[in-house]
Amino acid sequence: MAAPSHSKILILDFGAQYTQLIARRLRETHVYCEIHPYDVGEDFIRTFAPRGVVLSGGPNSVTEGDTPRAPEAVWTQGVPVLSAGQDEFAAFYVRESGFRADRRIDSPEEQARFVRTKWDLGLAGGVLLSTPVPTANALPRCIVDGWIEQALADAAARGVRGKAVTPFLLARIEQLSGGRSLETNIALVKHNAEVGARLAVALDRRAVTRSTA
Repeated sequence: MAAPSHSKILILDFGAQYTQLIARRLRETHVYCEIHPYDVGEDFIRTFAPRGVVLSGGPNSVTEGDTPRAPEAVWTQGVPVLSAGQDEFAAFYVRESGFRADRRIDSPEEQARFVRTKWDLGLAGGVLLSTPVPTANALPRCIVDGWIEQALADAAARGVRGKAVTPFLLARIEQLSGGRSLETNIALVKHNAEVGARLAVALDRRAVTRSTA
């Protein structure tokens, strides 16, 4: 029996090492998910109608001309883009990307209210919440851009292509930064977990309040 659409997660596999682990962790939280190759047809994605999509090993952080891309349908599912902590959508090693989010919502309670309202209206899909790396761990854009340019040049010189590009770049940037990029990455992962946990608690609290009202 197919899972209800409100709980389905689609994992698009670009050849990452941790795809099965991601799926297992989702299923341990009683979330239905399926793994499919990154080049799955757009009609399948629309029919599957997932609540969320995980790009496992996706190289979209650095868009080389020959890197595999997720189907266009992934980006046209009507998912609101929210930011927390700043007006702009967050970058990776640096805080600002130069692109404004659809809406800034800092409070976990207000974030939960936004998400619940979307679902109550019967609007399919999830919500993307962007949160920047903590200020103390952020790196200067001018320096990071130089590392990325050097890493890209090194990848081209060594013939690194396709799904191998992203892990090569991460490792090379760590070398060029003397380990600073890894420290920033770890800080961002921890901060994301904290923001996500506060939102999860707020969503659960709101659900309990509604059920007892």
